[in-house]
Amino acid sequence: MKVLKFGGSSLADAERFDKVANIITESISNTATATVVSAPQTVTNRLVALTNAIPSGTATQHIAPIEAHLSGLLQAAFQIHPDIDQAYCLGVFKELIAKLHQWTQGAELLGHCPEQTYAQIVVTGERFSILLLDAILKTRFKQVAILEPQDFITIKEGSSDPVVNLDETLKLFEQHYDLQSNVILMPGFSARDHEGRPTTLGRNGSDYSAAILAVCVKAEICEVWTDVDGVYNSDPNLITDAQLLETMSYHEAMELSYFGAKILHPKTITPLRQYEIPCRIKNTHSPENPGTLISKKSATKDNIRAVTNMPDVALFTVSGPVMKSMAGIASRIFNTIKEASLSVIMISQSSAEHSISFCVPGQEAKLASKCLKAAFQLELESGLLDPIKLQTQLAMITIVGDRMQNQRGIAAKFFTALAKARVNIIAIAQD
Repeated sequence: MKVLKFGGSSLADAERFDKVANIITESISNTATATVVSAPQTVTNRLVALTNAIPSGTATQHIAPIEAHLSGLLQAAFQIHPDIDQAYCLGVFKELIAKLHQWTQGAELLGHCPEQTYAQIVVTGERFSILLLDAILKTRFKQVAILEPQDFITIKEGSSDPVVNLDETLKLFEQHYDLQSNVILMPGFSARDHEGRPTTLGRNGSDYSAAILAVCVKAEICEVWTDVDGVYNSDPNLITDAQLLETMSYHEAMELSYFGAKILHPKTITPLRQYEIPCRIKNTHSPENPGTLISKKSATKDNIRAVTNMPDVALFTVSGPVMKSMAGIASRIFNTIKEASLSVIMISQSSAEHSISFCVPGQEAKLASKCLKAAFQLELESGLLDPIKLQTQLAMITIVGDRMQNQRGIAAKFFTALAKARVNIIAIAQD
């Protein structure tokens, strides 16, 4: 069994749906294949905008443009594939839009969008992708099985950032499915909470969906198809001579994802690593290219595999006398950030100066500052804490490589290169 995942850029128009169907068909000629799909490009953003308009009572106005866009994709697909069962497609599409109206109107009556309603609305794009891909594949195969992720992919209780409960997910998958078909489809992004209510895996969560499905079906490999040839050793949009990496380890891929390289959803690697399922990144537009293979070990002797750049980072520094005398300040700092559903992307601590510095994405800086000042109001007013320092418009540069820890002089070369480029280093952290 092989699992394929196609993102929104691979499903942006009817021609790309056709390419995806051809890739799936080629895969099925060799092995049973399960495919996870995202919404067509731009559709999820439109659906999120719809949910944001619910409190103002203007959400239903967003439905017509979404319907027109998806209907256009259907009609274009009918032109490419005249043998599609058009009546069936149009009937299912009509039901999909009717449900979108129903959920939206119900939320507008409430004056807000409940979490479960939000979870149903924003996966409409993924369900459309399943509808169209299913119709195309049924012109080639007698049986296409469609999996419902809300039946089995279960989020852990109390997860502010959705994390899948693998044990519960595997148990429910075995209860619901005894797969006989070689052609399997599943919408990405969608899931259930610990009580069985609809939820999502978070934005760009379809990679995570594919990894979870790969574990459930005991896949030999998980292929993530996108619009680039694989993983590069630096951002090809910034570095003209960036080189494609043929292989990399799970750890290297996780580090790159976490520190800004747009390879995979960061949580995707964890289940694949746990079950030792290799993952290959491939280009939908150049399927003949081998892409990048992510597995237990990287087949290279390079010390540094890649350099990443994360722009628009904000750095907070918390310091003061209370850092010496009172236990639990660090815990309070990070609990404050966690309770606001914000992300800490780097921590640097100075024991000599009794201060803690940490980074958050730039767009979260204002809220993080407000929350910290509220949480430590008494300490700030009494002088036990110094005024919280905030530096914005920073960038985080990261070098990644499994072999670095055994080599001398890597850090020296890194800092020398930055000095030659007249770049000031504000904070340092090391894995």
